[in-house]
Amino acid sequence: MTAPRPTVAAKAALVAGGSFTSSIALILLLAAVWGLGDRMVLWALVALSTLTAAAMLIAAGRLRP
Repeated sequence: MTAPRPTVAAKAALVAGGSFTSSIALILLLAAVWGLGDRMVLWALVALSTLTAAAMLIAAGRLRP
């Protein structure tokens, strides 16, 4: 397996970061629109962060030379 080119890895990191930021913004927007409580928003952010961390860990393991 060959190592990915730096530009490909950089683009993938930017896409992942952008989607993560968009997901957080969507959760906060829906919380404001629906009037969700702080606890529900906190659990949604924890779930999103956990899923993202797991995906990043898997990706890092696969990209490792």
